[in-house]
Amino acid sequence: MSGKKATGKTIGEVEKLTGIPKRELKYFIEQRLVQPSQKSESGYWLYSNEDILNVQLASLCRELDFPVRSIRAILEAPSRHWQTELERQIVRLTEKKVRTEAQLARAEALRLNWKTAEWASLIQSSI
Repeated sequence: MSGKKATGKTIGEVEKLTGIPKRELKYFIEQRLVQPSQKSESGYWLYSNEDILNVQLASLCRELDFPVRSIRAILEAPSRHWQTELERQIVRLTEKKVRTEAQLARAEALRLNWKTAEWASLIQSSI
């Protein structure tokens, strides 16, 4: 350090402040999404206010099931990538919803008809 005392919040403090678990914060570091910008004199990583905002944005993206590459692009230039990546994610989630609804309908049909002759035809149609 250059004589200037490092300031910021430790990973535990960030967890308490944001509610984001340490294991998720460590995941962000491992995936090179968010890297704390400072180290304390004792070697602990310290998060600046900007780092904490990036952690919160990354966590929101994870909650919305964004791919890591999309999160990385958003964090690199939020004003340039947020809207585009959000639109792409809406398309991905909509496609996933359609697949999930079809799977759910099939599972419900199997549950309702498992003792009938229709059950056998449902199984055969899926093979």
